[in-house]
Amino acid sequence: MKKALRISLAAVALVAVVGCSSISIQTNYDPGADFTKYKTYSWLETQQITSPFVRAHIEAAVDKQLQARGLVRADNGADLKIAVHTRFSREITLSLFSNSWGYGWGWAPAYGYGDRTATTQVQEVPVGTLIVDLVDAARNELAWRGTATSELHSEDSAEKEHDVLDEAVRRLFERFPPKKKS
Repeated sequence: MKKALRISLAAVALVAVVGCSSISIQTNYDPGADFTKYKTYSWLETQQITSPFVRAHIEAAVDKQLQARGLVRADNGADLKIAVHTRFSREITLSLFSNSWGYGWGWAPAYGYGDRTATTQVQEVPVGTLIVDLVDAARNELAWRGTATSELHSEDSAEKEHDVLDEAVRRLFERFPPKKKS
């Protein structure tokens, strides 16, 4: 009985931890790209992000990270072109809650007694993905891509959304420039 209760509580705790919001980061790059030669960057105009406020905030966050790594924003003749994209989807999460009690012994057909209820909750969770592409301007080929994915919460304030975007961009650029394997 105690073991079953501990297992049930552990399962509920695991679902709660997995369901917590966090930012998942992935990066990839062209191993043939020479990241030491990139000194300047410019922005590619995309129509993908429709909110001027969100776009400006993302640009400022990326500018801050690139400038901290010694790159300079240039209007013309930049070494890198920056493009940002967003994707929105819905993921399904399942939460299982179980409540059981009572145990008995006896001869057949009465092996025990008690009550057991289990509830499964199915929930659609909105997920947002920010994609930052750095394109080698001379070759016109993708040199580096960073992807940050997080649950979205409609009740979040604009300040909270900005904090999440800042954190996502900061964590993306922790992996830039990529370390060459020896």
